[in-house]
This record gives sequence, C-alpha cells and structure tokens, in this order.
Amino acid sequence: MDRRHFCKIATLTLGALALQKNNAAAAPLPVRSEGGGEVLLPVSCRVTVIRRECYQDLQDMYLDDPEEGPCRAFETGDTFLLAEGDACPKAFCPRAWQTICRVLEENGGCAATQRYGLLLASCPDGSRPVVFKIECS
Repeated sequence: MDRRHFCKIATLTLGALALQKNNAAAAPLPVRSEGGGEVLLPVSCRVTVIRRECYQDLQDMYLDDPEEGPCRAFETGDTFLLAEGDACPKAFCPRAWQTICRVLEENGGCAATQRYGLLLASCPDGSRPVVFKIECS
C-alpha cells in the first residue's frame, strides 16, 4: 500500500469516527412512513436537476477512484413529478431523496416566504453534489 492510499484511508476512517460521534447528538430525520421505515414525500412537487457539480481536486485527494467524475444517477434537466406519500423511486439516489424530503419537511412544503414558491436542495455528496429545484403543486 502506498503512502497516498494509506493517508486517504486514515483520513476517511477518522472522518467516519467523528461523524458517528456527531450523529448521536444530531436530530433525527423527520420520517413519515407506512410501517417500513422508508422516508415518504410530505407534499406533491416537481423536482428538477438544475446543476451537477464535480470537484476534481477533492476527488483526487479523498476518493479511492479519483476518476469518478460527476454523479451518474442524474443528468442536468432531469425532472420528476412526485406525489405526496411517494417513496423513493428506484432510479433516484436514496441520499438525495432523504435530503429533498427533509428540506420539504423543514419548510412546510414550498412556503410562501420562499422566492418564487420554490426551494433548492443539494445532495450531501461533497465531491460531486447535485442541486435540485423543488416546485410544489
């Protein structure tokens, strides 16, 4: 194992331990589910992918495969029409789904105080985030 690979693994391990410690004190995700524990959409909305980022410098430093590139689950312009109570669609990234559900829960849907009646959400992937525009119906 070369030094660069060892340092990446050590850094990721320390980060995981820190996250585990911090997650114990974090507030849980508000979950609306039907017995299965799956996060369900709180309101009907249209979700559009407006940007896919790729931070190559972070991928080079922290990923085992620095050639990973941008997220492959979505393309800019992808649009999803979703109904209240929907579970995560098969082709949808589960981490992005949880983030979108959380943003909608925390804002009471698309509250009137939001500009143009829409919300923005970003998936939690730090080296290749996807930004979503959420419009409630």
